[in-house]
Amino acid sequence: MKHRLLAFLPMIFLLTGFCLTGCDGSSSDSSSETESDSCCDTETASEVIPTDSETDTGKTELRGPCSFENALGGLIVSVAQSFSSVSGAFADSVAPSSVPELELEDGDCSLWRRRNLSCVPSCKSGFTCDVDGNCITSPVQQDAGTITLDGLSEPVVVEPLEPTNSYSKVDFNDAAFGAGDVITMTSTGGYFGELTLHGVGVAPFAVTSLVWSIEAGSPLTVSWETTDGDVDAQIELIMNIDQHGQSPLTLICEFADTGEATVSAKLIDALINSGVSGRPSGRLTRRTVDSMDVAAGCIELEISSSLKATVQL
Repeated sequence: MKHRLLAFLPMIFLLTGFCLTGCDGSSSDSSSETESDSCCDTETASEVIPTDSETDTGKTELRGPCSFENALGGLIVSVAQSFSSVSGAFADSVAPSSVPELELEDGDCSLWRRRNLSCVPSCKSGFTCDVDGNCITSPVQQDAGTITLDGLSEPVVVEPLEPTNSYSKVDFNDAAFGAGDVITMTSTGGYFGELTLHGVGVAPFAVTSLVWSIEAGSPLTVSWETTDGDVDAQIELIMNIDQHGQSPLTLICEFADTGEATVSAKLIDALINSGVSGRPSGRLTRRTVDSMDVAAGCIELEISSSLKATVQL
């Protein structure tokens, strides 16, 4: 199982409200370091049926999320019960502190430890620590050009916002997409050149809240409503219970959209034993993800609907 960077990059924490933990262990790192939530790579690619304007009569496979090591960020198109948004940013490199280490894996779930990197003396502004204790240039969010999203409920063209080169739209008149809608993202030649990615609309969750109770020695069974249709979406679960730890663990799972899944007691025990501090957080996301390689790394398009979970210990 490959895993993606969305859950660990600062930009996506801000844009999607994941707010699981900070990712950068160096206090001297630039605030421009990126993210894109978000976590595990799908093992089974989704399929997109081309639109009428496409001459190919076959299906296009979604390439799934980027790996942690290469993820530069991307765009998220999200629908909730009464709110839709487009948000994202694109960095020119990956901060070493944003690449977590695999601690434990079991089934569809794994525990990832945040790296706590430090340099002596501390890095100056605009620099960050690498794994060898050297100061290197911090990632900088770049202008990815004018981005057009086709297939949404209304025409969407977004430009980079100064001074951070972030992308945002929240003023939708209706839900940005429906389940099964085929979505295409294209960009003009910005820093990364021309971009083309695809996605499929997913159904929003019918409920408005979730409660997950975890205890040592017991697995966690998570349930959600399934949807009609043939959208090959994945369900991503993210949980963190050590908000103030120096090197906390984050639980990330990638499930098939079957309505129920289980996190093993082994992983729950390891998560609890690693430390508990602050207010636990959790999130369940139904999503499809496409990605493409660029010279500097990898860029994503996520089409999703997320739901926060209350985590009880």
